[in-house]
Amino acid sequence: SKATVSVLNWAGCAHTRTRPYPRLLPARAARRARLRLVVGAMDGFTQVGTMEALEARNRKLLNITIEGRVVTVFKYKEKLYCMDTNCYHAGGALSLGPIEEVNGTPCISCPIHHYKLSLIDGRQASYTYDVVDDEVGPCYLVFPEGDKPKQRVHEVFARDGLIYVRLNLDSKVHSDRLAFKPELLRHAGDRVHITIGEAPQPKDVEPVQPLYVNKPTAQQQAQQAPQQETRPRRNTLPMNEDSGVGMLDDDDLLD
Repeated sequence: SKATVSVLNWAGCAHTRTRPYPRLLPARAARRARLRLVVGAMDGFTQVGTMEALEARNRKLLNITIEGRVVTVFKYKEKLYCMDTNCYHAGGALSLGPIEEVNGTPCISCPIHHYKLSLIDGRQASYTYDVVDDEVGPCYLVFPEGDKPKQRVHEVFARDGLIYVRLNLDSKVHSDRLAFKPELLRHAGDRVHITIGEAPQPKDVEPVQPLYVNKPTAQQQAQQAPQQETRPRRNTLPMNEDSGVGMLDDDDLLD
């Protein structure tokens, strides 16, 4: 079929011209095109759960193990966030900590040392203060400029009631050294709700040097130090053959 349209020629005179209608894709081809777009946008994402299961929990979160890595999906103010569960500092279960805002940034507070970690980029908020007229003002939390993330965050979104997560493994982050230890979550009193994939072998996990090395105390050094053998003191004095008691000669006194 064709359509009649009015156009202007080079002299500005109007005349009619017939043009064919644009070809429309069949409904099946249109659905396939939309499906290709959806699959391309979800490349690398893994379905980890449902919004129904997340909403059913009091704290609106899910602890998930993806190929051995323990992550937690949080819901805060109608938004989803995902980050490593074990705190980079001492392995505290972040799933047990409250969510607070620091200068408008949602942060998870570690239940052990109360470190504030951003749910957006994994940076840690630090305390600082101002000095005005030689007087120290109150302390407040800020995110230092140029500070690198301490806790690894991952991509997450929800579609049609399903939650999808893609692990972000671009560069090394401090939380990597404790990310593959679900036993820390169990010791803290929480548990893993969903397990996806198999954990990698220990040789596949690159160890990260610990950030803080506690120096042994004097008591620990004393316990670790090799104990010296106590030997009985020798009697260097000449012995009296009759009594067996050491005796000094005149020559020994002169020396």
